[in-house]
Amino acid sequence: MNTSKQTYLQLDQLRLGYQRPLLEPISWSLQAGERWALNGPNGSGKSLLLKTLSDQLTPIGGECLWSQGVRWVFLAQEHQRPALWPLKGHDWLQAMGIQPGHLPLIEHLLNQRLDQLSGGQWQLLRLASVLAAGAEVILLDEPSNHLDAKVRSQSLTLLSQLQPHQSLLMASHDQDFIQASGAQPLTIEELTHVD
Repeated sequence: MNTSKQTYLQLDQLRLGYQRPLLEPISWSLQAGERWALNGPNGSGKSLLLKTLSDQLTPIGGECLWSQGVRWVFLAQEHQRPALWPLKGHDWLQAMGIQPGHLPLIEHLLNQRLDQLSGGQWQLLRLASVLAAGAEVILLDEPSNHLDAKVRSQSLTLLSQLQPHQSLLMASHDQDFIQASGAQPLTIEELTHVD
């Protein structure tokens, strides 16, 4: 089956906001295999769009249509580590339904307690669990936050392992990370501009 032209997501006059629209309507589609990086200043609507696409926020109007059978996963910008229980990396992956044997880049994190990981190690573990879920669409909100050079390189290696049919939509301020990931830059203004 040729998925290169399959539409995974269609936005039609999607209006984003909380009590009122904060952006102009968005009409846009995401095709199989596309890699996009939303960039722009803080407050431009990057995270707002990702939260809406991941059902964390309800759109104010318009339509957000996922194609039948398309699975998506979302990595939020910040996620609190479970502190009440002494969970380890392998426990986190098991809770996410991921088999650790398929993730050699994070093998060194599997027996470490989550509350003792650095911010970058925690982000890497979260990123690996999202990417290993096998979804067709990967939504990432600022995936390069909290990363030192080594963890950044490991994160880019994980992203390079996306399958040709998988699509990526991430928000990032980090132009070097965007370029190294192979994603094409896209601004909210481009999404709201209709020719």
